[in-house]
Amino acid sequence: MRASVLFSTKPSTRWKNGEATKSPLKVGDTFVVLGVTNRHEADLAEFDKQKEQLKQAMLSGKQSQIYEDYISAVQQRMKQDGKIKSLHGRAE
Repeated sequence: MRASVLFSTKPSTRWKNGEATKSPLKVGDTFVVLGVTNRHEADLAEFDKQKEQLKQAMLSGKQSQIYEDYISAVQQRMKQDGKIKSLHGRAE
């Protein structure tokens, strides 16, 4: 399986085409080996054009997640306190 992966390393450890991790990395319950098949330098001028849009997209995503987490926690607390009940009288 191929996947595009974005990750950063220290400038002194930039990988070249054909290089891979020396040993597998554990990701959850799976082990993976990362390697570089095609490397190209970033277009910093293009990044600067998109930087604010990317920031806003990330901020919006974080705000949405925080809101959803808050609502979920409030609902859970209200269910435990018996303030939210199903139509059949059982707490969900």
